[in-house]
Amino acid sequence: LEFRRVLFRSDAQNVLSKTYQNGFGGSLQLSLLKDLMGHHNNFTVGASADWSRVRFNQDSYDAGLVNYQTITSSSTAADWTRLKARSDYYGLFATDNFAFNDQWNMTLSGRYNIAKVDLNGDTKDDAGALNGNHEYKRFNPAIGLNYNPSKSLGFYGGYNEGMRAPTPVELSCANADKPCSLPTGFNSDPDLKKVVAKTWEGGVRGKFNQDINWNIGFYDTRTENDIQFIYASTNSSMGYFQNVGSTERKGIEIGLHGKVEKISFAANYGFVDATYQSSFDVNTIADQQTVSKGNRIPGIARQTFKLRTSYEITPTWNVGGNLVAATGQYAHGAENNQVLAGVSPKIPGYAILNLDTNYNLTSNWNLFAKVNNIFDKEYSTFGQLGQNIYTTDYEQFRTPSAPRAGWLGITYNFGSIKKSDSEKD
Repeated sequence: LEFRRVLFRSDAQNVLSKTYQNGFGGSLQLSLLKDLMGHHNNFTVGASADWSRVRFNQDSYDAGLVNYQTITSSSTAADWTRLKARSDYYGLFATDNFAFNDQWNMTLSGRYNIAKVDLNGDTKDDAGALNGNHEYKRFNPAIGLNYNPSKSLGFYGGYNEGMRAPTPVELSCANADKPCSLPTGFNSDPDLKKVVAKTWEGGVRGKFNQDINWNIGFYDTRTENDIQFIYASTNSSMGYFQNVGSTERKGIEIGLHGKVEKISFAANYGFVDATYQSSFDVNTIADQQTVSKGNRIPGIARQTFKLRTSYEITPTWNVGGNLVAATGQYAHGAENNQVLAGVSPKIPGYAILNLDTNYNLTSNWNLFAKVNNIFDKEYSTFGQLGQNIYTTDYEQFRTPSAPRAGWLGITYNFGSIKKSDSEKD
């Protein structure tokens, strides 16, 4: 006889959801290339419209956890949601590029956005809870300057503003008194404020020689009325979306790319300091905490590095690889960046290596092979603090990384395969 321990809990659910989405749109613009006051000038004006229609149905069934399986205990839905979302986006835009001389030019642009989000639907316990009409409008300006003292050196700088309307998902889960379970739960649709981003950027780019280019860029983006998912209570998966004030993302990007004889390469380094700039309270797995100004935003690695190299064995055959590396990031649920209930708030960094080779059989046929994550590295790019329902221990839950995977294939190009640098005249 064999005896096994059976784990059972009755407070579970099976959720069946279906989403139907259609999107369509278009734009029309007119460009005038005639000189202005004896200087080169490009002027463009236009309009755009984009429409999205989404229908979402969800049914939740009571279930029990038997060992590691969720077994439905009833054929009748314990809860259900029916939602139709209509999103209309309209824009009027104009941009003008004016050359003062061969070294200096300026770009001025602006866009007036109108976003309409209409929701129609209800839930089992609150008919009509999802009905609502929301409209957001804003004019977003931008200005940029370029200075090119020579053909091998250029400087640029600029300022721009942008607007993001809250999504139907955010609007339909924005009531603190009626939290929902994302991404499949919806309860009611109080209004949220539009998110406005204001960005300063600048940099320099140039050439060491005809084959090697480099660039350095800086940016600082401050976002007003940023939207955050707030857990409704301690150790809960239920929550709601809320405007939490200002955030900031500032950083630097450095790049180097080119070719030396038969070796091509591209290296890019990025540093970003993403922080909250307003204080607000959140519920964590342990208790209520205050997120303070300067706390880092979860889900964003502070440093990233990408390196790509390839070697041209023959004019038709090359082998190469790319390295992707990122430092650690904070997990969601640790917005205050603190150790909670003995659980680390950070997800470790990682580095993976991918290899590939391509062989041009003819001007149209190409044979390729590639292996991703060649060392089968285990890593994660997303994490969230929570409680294990089987052991009741607090843990950090992470998404599993893609394991080692390989492909071998052949492609056909209806044009012609681009010649390698060694074949160009």
